Amino acid sequence: MRRSPWEVEEFARLSLEAIDRAFLPGTEQEVDFVVDEFELCEGSRVLDLGCGAGRHSIEVAGRGIEVVGVDISQFMLNEAVVRAQRSRVLERVSFVRGDLNRIGEVIHSEQGGFDAAICICESGFGELGGTHADLSFLKNVAQLLRPGGGLAMTTFNGIPRYRHPPKDDRFNHVDGTVQWECEDPGEKGEVLTEEQRLYVPSEATLMLGMAGFDDVEVWGAKPGRFSRQQLEIDDVEMMIIARSSHSRPGH
Repeated sequence: MRRSPWEVEEFARLSLEAIDRAFLPGTEQEVDFVVDEFELCEGSRVLDLGCGAGRHSIEVAGRGIEVVGVDISQFMLNEAVVRAQRSRVLERVSFVRGDLNRIGEVIHSEQGGFDAAICICESGFGELGGTHADLSFLKNVAQLLRPGGGLAMTTFNGIPRYRHPPKDDRFNHVDGTVQWECEDPGEKGEVLTEEQRLYVPSEATLMLGMAGFDDVEVWGAKPGRFSRQQLEIDDVEMMIIARSSHSRPGH
């Protein structure tokens, strides 16, 4: 079984440098949007899926909100702890190493009851190995949210790939997958691979409904400018907002 590229330290380090340059400045606005959308306040609980180095987790914790961040990269999590300490929010945020494909095992049901979950910057849905893996992931997330708990998630918009497929693209238009690969920057000879599933909005909406979410909405997603903006046909990313319809045991 191939390891995730994010488990390779040098890949994660170089990726974090790029993420910081491109997305760190817009973090505050993105968190403002999520907090307002789900009416989060001091004492609320948020699950950050694919938290990376904690840019959203730390910003959310700075609002007095309890956060659990999950990521597969130990390098990213080590950096997240350092940044949380620097921001003086470590008492409100905890970071857990785990595979999102097994999120139901990483975060047990008795630890659930989250008011909201976020999965931003293509950190989960669409990156887990195909449709079945994504559906299982969504079902597990729905069970970890309190009834009516919110999910804010960004993922690639598949429409542009169908409309303008590059000639050298590895896109399979039948199952909507892309076989992504690059050479490991830290270990010569190893090729890092990952299967991405690109969804069109109607597919994503159907998946969320099958997983136990209500009120599913799809919007455009401009980094650092999150809002309820119309999804344009060739937008690279889309924002999905939904609420869990699951009842927790005993309710």
